[in-house]
Amino acid sequence: MNNQNRKAGHRKRGEAFASSLSVATDVASRIAAARTLEHICDSLLDEAVALAGATCAEVVLRDPETRQLACLAHRGPFPWCSAELDGQRLGARLFQLATEDDQAVVIPSLEEEERVGLKAPAAGQLRAALSIPMRVRGQIIGVMNFCGDGQASFGSETVRLLNLLATIAALAVENAHLYQTANARARLRHQLLAREIKVQEEERRRIARELHDEVGQSLTGLIMSLDALEQTVSGDGREQGHLRRHLTEARDIASGTLQEIRRVIFDLRPTLLDDLGLAAAVDWYVKTSLSKAGIQPVVRAGGLDTRLPQRLEVALYRLVQEAVTNVIKHSYARQCTVSVTRTDGSVETVVEDDGRGFDPDKISRAGEEHLGIVGMQERVRSLGGQFAIDSRPGGGTRVRIRIPLTSGGAGGGDTSAAG
Repeated sequence: MNNQNRKAGHRKRGEAFASSLSVATDVASRIAAARTLEHICDSLLDEAVALAGATCAEVVLRDPETRQLACLAHRGPFPWCSAELDGQRLGARLFQLATEDDQAVVIPSLEEEERVGLKAPAAGQLRAALSIPMRVRGQIIGVMNFCGDGQASFGSETVRLLNLLATIAALAVENAHLYQTANARARLRHQLLAREIKVQEEERRRIARELHDEVGQSLTGLIMSLDALEQTVSGDGREQGHLRRHLTEARDIASGTLQEIRRVIFDLRPTLLDDLGLAAAVDWYVKTSLSKAGIQPVVRAGGLDTRLPQRLEVALYRLVQEAVTNVIKHSYARQCTVSVTRTDGSVETVVEDDGRGFDPDKISRAGEEHLGIVGMQERVRSLGGQFAIDSRPGGGTRVRIRIPLTSGGAGGGDTSAAG
């Protein structure tokens, strides 16, 4: 008889363990599919309320930065959520007790538990309470609170299973916090990058304007004065010959300096981009730069008959500028093809060369040589776009950029040169 009782006891405990494992697995699966803190807490309470037989329940989490408590999910009529106990909500008081005890707090009778501080008799659905701590790395980050009438099941087996569910949920909550923090930092990094690019473009525009208005006009005036002075020098004497030669040299230097300043002005702020748009600016820049470097240029543009938002045009121009600069500096290519195509909902830019290529996997470990590519990746990412490099040693390089027209970088609002 004793053996039968022991076997029955073992079987009962085995069945209870299997049931607990099934419940834990189901809850873990739901939590894994949840995408936000609220969804995690909802998934947790769906099963926990049924297990505890509670009338009402809540999940309370403590903000890791402000340390304030917040209810992220609740079930039932929840009358105790707003009950004030010496200025403290009952749910917050249960959190405090679980933190002080560092374990689950079971309160069979709210009227008789002095630590709770309930001054008025509990309503029929508020006779018993339970608080299950949610712990990560030894720290309590929140609690599951339950209240119920005399039918609530706050026994040891229920507490053990709820502790298991709380552990699973706490890890998910911690991961969600980390994910949200990482996303917030990424958004901040993108905002700072966009701000930095905007400041750079505005500074480039200012410098280009000052070079054009001040230095450019001064050099133009100097050249005109030298031309006029050269015309006044007459005669074939040796002194006149030397003077005319020096005047010619000075005029040539001034003319060369003016051309160089005009090139710098265009690099700083291409007037073609402002006046004629992206296709014309890219065509001029690519053909001029590559031809000067001895690389055969091929430029293709499609779907750019209408202007893109100015902010996006500047960003795409700078990306092409950086990609072409990399081709000139590092590729040893004979030919380079640049295409900019507007398709449904996006703009695709491809820069492809037949040069020496490289191993893209080494970019993150590379030094100064590949900083331009890293900067391009960050700029494209800040625009909500996609950036890909297809290259191998000896096999050329293909850079592909796709930016959605609905991205923050292509939107309206600020139409200044922001990149």
